[in-house]
Amino acid sequence: MAEGEPTWGTAAKQATRFLRRYHDPWTRQQRDDLVQEATIAAWRWSGRAHDPRRFWAAVRTIAGRLRARHRFLERRRLRAQGVVARDEADDGREPERTIVIGGVRLPMATATALLGAAMQRLPEIDRELLRAFHEGFCCAELELRFGLSEPCIKTRIHRARRRLEKDIEASVRKAGDLDVT
Repeated sequence: MAEGEPTWGTAAKQATRFLRRYHDPWTRQQRDDLVQEATIAAWRWSGRAHDPRRFWAAVRTIAGRLRARHRFLERRRLRAQGVVARDEADDGREPERTIVIGGVRLPMATATALLGAAMQRLPEIDRELLRAFHEGFCCAELELRFGLSEPCIKTRIHRARRRLEKDIEASVRKAGDLDVT
């Protein structure tokens, strides 16, 4: 891997441009390291079977995820050292993550269980399309993988998401007055 290689240079420029949008001091301080890591990951990504027209989107996604992961790890490290106070009571436990579904605040574990049950009720092809799409494959790549047209894939993914949304909200409504918080 030579730094003069076009893919390497393009990835570095694109990662730098993308990370410039974040004006917080932490990102400015860590930008060079993030760009280097994103460039390496994008270079590896380009060597696999992906649509080369999606390279810019891949670099952007890789850089954004790396930034988010490094920020998360930095906050965790600072909390462990006692530099940053926790957001919850002094009992030392992490606050439980919650999500609002249908106007009801649910623990993340409950929401995940509802999502798993709703996914099982979807047709197999829709489940596979959703999983592949959320793993980072674009619709053009799914077209080649599943042998369906790109508009068909987009429609199936859209409808599957709506089915999941309605199914989960119906499950929450059915639970009714149960105390799930």
